Amino acid sequence: MDTKKKESSRFPTILAGCITLPLPVLMLFILLHIPVLSVPAFRIVPYMPLITLIVFLLAAVDLLLWRHKKTLSGKIIFCLALAGFLACLIIDASELIVAKKQNVPIDLSAAFLPDDGDVTYDGDVAYLNYEGRDYVLSLWLPKYTDEKKAPVLLWVHGGGWTSGSNHDAAAHCRFFSEHGYLVASVEYPLSGNETHLYTIQQGAVAKAVQWLKYHASSFGGDISRLYLGGSSAGGNLAIATAARINKGELDAVLGETLPKIKAVSTCYPPVDPAKVYNGCDPVFRSRIHTVCTQNWGGSPKDVPERYAESTAAVLMDESMAPTLILYGQLDHLIPASSYKSFVNRMKEYNIGLRTIVFPFSDHGCDLSGSIECQVWRQRTLEWFEQFQ
Repeated sequence: MDTKKKESSRFPTILAGCITLPLPVLMLFILLHIPVLSVPAFRIVPYMPLITLIVFLLAAVDLLLWRHKKTLSGKIIFCLALAGFLACLIIDASELIVAKKQNVPIDLSAAFLPDDGDVTYDGDVAYLNYEGRDYVLSLWLPKYTDEKKAPVLLWVHGGGWTSGSNHDAAAHCRFFSEHGYLVASVEYPLSGNETHLYTIQQGAVAKAVQWLKYHASSFGGDISRLYLGGSSAGGNLAIATAARINKGELDAVLGETLPKIKAVSTCYPPVDPAKVYNGCDPVFRSRIHTVCTQNWGGSPKDVPERYAESTAAVLMDESMAPTLILYGQLDHLIPASSYKSFVNRMKEYNIGLRTIVFPFSDHGCDLSGSIECQVWRQRTLEWFEQFQ
């Protein structure tokens, strides 16, 4: 009977531990940058203010339970929950420190509940026919501006070169249009098992630039102030294509001179795909190997020259557009070390470069409303204005 009572008294503590500990312990894994075990950061870090509140409430529940039961197991559970809460506070503080260094005020209400808001767009225009299919640019017309002609932002979506949509970053596009930009988000051909389209995709972005050269003014844009942006694989395409355009490599292909790219701003771009292939987290290794093989037709060891055609440091010369990059030190898809060669080469050429690095952020950290997103958007506006 005593044994049954003892087991019964332990049940609430065990239940509380099962319910409350997973999230606090996960926050400790993220804080310590533990490979594999910190992978959920991929989804939850953009919600850090909300996560911190939840972990605080869990720790408070564990404290009440421990004080009521006075058991050793209850004390251990509370201590772990408290440690998880402190981990949340450290991560939050690190994000706010980055924001302060970037001189960007943060709207914490937006960070608690990230929301894309109005992502409607103003229409599609066909700019490319490839293999019998029309590809479009989705347009967001400039809003709230007194300028007769607005600067132009061409956005390139992510998706590992094999998936994704030109509406994936609609919230970003809407934001820049509301700050006076004509924004065009480009749909481009996607690679697959039988179609390795890394050069076609760069050509599609260049073709979009060519279309804007002739038509941007009809939609209120000033093509002499042309900028490129993109996230993930789209960031890779934005940087690589901007390099080729500014060097004049694609002029011969299209039979005319393309307008130069004034500046580029990207989120977590794989600037060195070979290093991404070889260095990503084991959890995502199979997926990364698959998309890279689909896009380039093999591994970096099999076709190194193909990877070189998409590697920013290899494509770079003194004509490279000034570039801003946001990335997380905890990115499980694109290792932070993969940016080293690119950064060093930009410094060698004395080209404008700004990196915004969040210590505990992962891939996809630019979720609309997140602290990372607020910092990146504000700094991008200032970056583009700097290079008019």
